[in-house]
Amino acid sequence: MANPDSVPACIKSLSSTTFVAEVTAPALAVLVPLLIRALNDRSMEVQRRTVVVIENLVKLVRDPTVAAIYLSPLVDGVEKIAKGAAFPEVCFFVTATGGWL
Repeated sequence: MANPDSVPACIKSLSSTTFVAEVTAPALAVLVPLLIRALNDRSMEVQRRTVVVIENLVKLVRDPTVAAIYLSPLVDGVEKIAKGAAFPEVCFFVTATGGWL
C-alpha cells in the first residue's frame, strides 16, 4: 500500500491464487484497501483482474456480517467498472450476483 506502483503486480499475483479456505475478517481487513486502490487503477487489465479476485473472495466469505462490513466498500467500484467494462466476466459477475451484494 505504501508503494502504489506495486499494486498491479500484487493484483496479478492474487489473480493467480486459488482461494480454497474460508476468507475471514482479518484477511479482508488487509485485502480490501488494496482492492479498492486497484479498482481505481487506470489500467483496464488491473481492474479486470481485481474484479476476478473479488469474485473469488466473495464466494468464500461465509459470515454475512463480515461480508457486509468488509465487502461493502467494494460495491461502488465494481459497479462503476461493470457499467463501463467490456469484459464479459465483470458483467457476468455483477449480473449473476444481482448487483453483487
